Amino acid sequence: MATALPNNCASFSLGEVARLTNGELLPGTAPDDTVVGVRLDSRALTTGNLFVALCGDRHDAHAFLSAVTAMGAYALVQRGHAMLTAHPELRGVAVDDPLFALGELARAHRKRFTGRVVGITGSVGKTSTKRLIATALTGAGARVWATPGNLNNRVGVPMTLFALEAPTEVAVIEMGTSEPGEIARLAAIADPDVAVVTHVALAHTAGLGTVEDVAREKGALFAHLGEQGVAIGCGDDAHVAQALAASRPARKVRYGTSEQNVWRGRVLGLEGERTRVVLEREADGERPAVRRELSVRLLGDAAAENLAGTAAVLEVLGYDLGAAAAALSAMTPEPGRLVAIRVPGGRLVIDDTYNASPASMAMAIDTAARLAKEAGKPFVAVLGDMRELGQKSVTEHRAVGTHLARAGVRRLITAGPEMRATARAARERGVTVHETGSSEAAALAALALVRDGDVVLVKGSRSMRMERVVAALTGTPHSHREAAG
Repeated sequence: MATALPNNCASFSLGEVARLTNGELLPGTAPDDTVVGVRLDSRALTTGNLFVALCGDRHDAHAFLSAVTAMGAYALVQRGHAMLTAHPELRGVAVDDPLFALGELARAHRKRFTGRVVGITGSVGKTSTKRLIATALTGAGARVWATPGNLNNRVGVPMTLFALEAPTEVAVIEMGTSEPGEIARLAAIADPDVAVVTHVALAHTAGLGTVEDVAREKGALFAHLGEQGVAIGCGDDAHVAQALAASRPARKVRYGTSEQNVWRGRVLGLEGERTRVVLEREADGERPAVRRELSVRLLGDAAAENLAGTAAVLEVLGYDLGAAAAALSAMTPEPGRLVAIRVPGGRLVIDDTYNASPASMAMAIDTAARLAKEAGKPFVAVLGDMRELGQKSVTEHRAVGTHLARAGVRRLITAGPEMRATARAARERGVTVHETGSSEAAALAALALVRDGDVVLVKGSRSMRMERVVAALTGTPHSHREAAG
């Protein structure tokens, strides 16, 4: 199931709503009337709520206006909508675009917030880094509100911001994109004090174009900042480093795993389902050097990189990394995001089925290959299609096959038509390949072909439902939601 929208008690007068959204009061609506709580689901309405009637490709919330009147609530509706004539008793505000108006109300509510906002985006690693930042800040003593699940679009970001309340000191807001201009819009709504960009890569980019187009889109988060803001970016990514250097903030921080970064993360070793990581920052004249070792229930170089970004955020906000260490060590990985599952008989299943892109696929392959090498075990991969790559699909899928062969994969099981290019490239380089058309078929093949002691990576785009393979190999139910994310 999809992430539930958080409840909120955001309050506005109807006059404010009309002014902020460039709307007009519906007949019979008093400007001094007050709404408390912004809602998108008519089933969740209570007296005094503001129901925002969004119009989508498949659903039009104006069909539920009768519930607004029945519950004594108010509505934010599209000006001139045909369904308004059937509800002359409706109170609220009419606007040109309810979705844009939702964002304007959220922007106004964010301006009331006296704490600090951290905005984060990237093609890969944004959700994991968001969780790390929120966990670390909480462990260091901050009162934190972070984006629930993947509510990172033009609907999710406003609804996350409406839930901001006075005790919160830091909000960590994740921002995603599927079309040009979305990050700029979300940045305008959330108005972050600190902006974090993880990686730029081809990931669900059918609506964005080339990797350069993706870089411009993600870089819009940095572009929103003024001189007083703080820009933090992964310096290992050339596109991010370029956008960081061109941004306006006086304070810019690079993080990553390579030496040119201010904050560096390095893997010291893998210990079963945990990774030993060292985080370092050199002395800079104002501050002494920092070196902190952590053992976390996260896997591979991606963990070290994301932790380095987390350390950078903690420092610029004035929180101590040492105070956050215990919380980071205790944090459990999200289902489907590089989770190591040990199965009786010695099999190790790496569940990275939440989603897939070329960059995240490469990271997952390297992590699984390293685990297999250090354990002296065979490396097997069960991979599903990487979707939404547009014209780059064949090239990127072939690159995965080449990468697998170089990483020493013993056997490859594929699921889906786009993985045919991966299968061909891997087979040409001597890998044993078994092709299937779906995750169900791949699960059956894996049960027949995977041996005790194998290290098995399972990964694919969300729509491929590769968690079915994990369930088959581990004897457990599907480990995470099956809705697109």
